[in-house]
Amino acid sequence: MILRRALLLLFCSGGIAPTLAAQPVSLAEKVSQELISEAVPTAFEVAPFRESDYQVRWTGAAPSGVHMELVPGSLTWVRVGRLLVLPRARVRLSVQNAELVQLQVGGSVQQIPLPGGEAPVSLFSGIHELTVLRQKKVTRHPFEVVFSPPPDSAAARLSSRVFVDASCSPHRLEVIQKSSLPTQQWVFLGCRLVHSRSGESSVPQLEVHVGWAGVQPPVVVGGIPQDSSSGSTHAAIALLSAEHPRATFSDSSGTEFEIRAQLPRQLKTAFLGVGLGPYSYLIQVPGKATVQTVAPITTLYGSYFLAEGSRMVFFDAFPVHGDWYNDFGLYFHSESTRALDERLSVNLLLGFHLISFQSPLGTQHRLGAPQGFEMIYRDAFGRRTNLSVGGFFYPPIAGKAYYNTWLRVGSSKLFGELNYLSWREVAGDGNQALSRSVGLSVGAPLLFW
Repeated sequence: MILRRALLLLFCSGGIAPTLAAQPVSLAEKVSQELISEAVPTAFEVAPFRESDYQVRWTGAAPSGVHMELVPGSLTWVRVGRLLVLPRARVRLSVQNAELVQLQVGGSVQQIPLPGGEAPVSLFSGIHELTVLRQKKVTRHPFEVVFSPPPDSAAARLSSRVFVDASCSPHRLEVIQKSSLPTQQWVFLGCRLVHSRSGESSVPQLEVHVGWAGVQPPVVVGGIPQDSSSGSTHAAIALLSAEHPRATFSDSSGTEFEIRAQLPRQLKTAFLGVGLGPYSYLIQVPGKATVQTVAPITTLYGSYFLAEGSRMVFFDAFPVHGDWYNDFGLYFHSESTRALDERLSVNLLLGFHLISFQSPLGTQHRLGAPQGFEMIYRDAFGRRTNLSVGGFFYPPIAGKAYYNTWLRVGSSKLFGELNYLSWREVAGDGNQALSRSVGLSVGAPLLFW
């Protein structure tokens, strides 16, 4: 009865909305503004690119008395807009006989100390400009830092230069290269799931953020020509849906690739799964014989989507044994923070649980409020294989105690779990009942709706 009421509470219906077609949206301005900002978080290395893989290329004639080079060891990968990971570095400038030198990168103007100094520069966002004041005359010199790895470099020897962020893993994003990428090109993709709600259901759409370096303009995305003013780089968003699950990217050099995603026609807001495995099982109840054996323990899992980063979750654990107990919990699951290049989520679990067990006085029910946390590391062992660790805790107080900890590896399709569960409660006669179990279980989804 308790489980039935919880399921009715958790699994109510969602909303409906029209699905949008794949629509490219320019990201050039956003990328150029954020990439050199010191406030933007750095990221894990995407590829073994080095400063020697890039060249400073003047759009016109090289200005006289100017020496510009990338500082060795300064290349850093930066997460832009949470979904694109792109490189930046520092450039060292030396300008002879100048009265003022300014460097404009990504819409930001930096004054360079004379006779020279260093400044951050984007290795992705297209055309930059050097402004020099000499003898009261101002000259402007546009330039670009282009990806041009030597043939013997690690960057040139990569088997693939298409990089997909962990944010795309749950959506099974595929990249189909219809032609090989030239050596001077590479692509990074990041994903965000969005949905519209109206009426009785929800329709998901996937924003795919694409950064494409080394392109030959014009760039065509989903059949729509794009603004090519950013030089040899292009950044855009393609919006995919179940009705429009793919978008094609091409440039004038003949390079072409397609992205595809697997998306349901309606957002599945509710989930029910089951786990089962052998546990070392101990239970002591006053007035009954102590049981210490190996027994299968079944766990039901469920969740209901509330908003991005928050949901209601429940679990129900019970041994398949004559001397049984039932542990039911209902919790609000909220993402507190992300770290380690957006891969690690720290989640809080706030709610209550109910322990039920048999005693000579009848079935006993004990309400408690152990609180918990969970940390999830995405793509820990490959695409769609996550690692999570967490637990609920209630220290010994007035004869009550509760610990439920787990280490889980797997995906939304299948997972394995090492679980420790211990509880202590006051029985009806004033004595204490307790149980401890530790074991392995395998879990899989039963229903989505």
